[in-house]
Amino acid sequence: MKRGRPPKQRPIPDPPETPVASTEVPSGPLVPPDWRPGMLLNVRNAGDCYRITLYPEEYDPRHPERTLRFPNPADCQKFVSLWYSRQSPDPRAR
Repeated sequence: MKRGRPPKQRPIPDPPETPVASTEVPSGPLVPPDWRPGMLLNVRNAGDCYRITLYPEEYDPRHPERTLRFPNPADCQKFVSLWYSRQSPDPRAR
């Protein structure tokens, strides 16, 4: 049995800093500050656009700041996909 120094301990590198949750859609508006990613959304087709509110809220013209408006269905789908996607700072996570 060999005797000697124990192997060197290498420090575990910190994972790269990545945002845990995106609050801005690349081509869309900012999300209200009390919304948290993963919360249930209510998506409605309003004819000329798609409107997203937090579930169980509905669109209220008196409070348009509580609604996200997407004229393009692809942007709406992209937002919903990002909203429910699992975000992890660990690059090994899938």
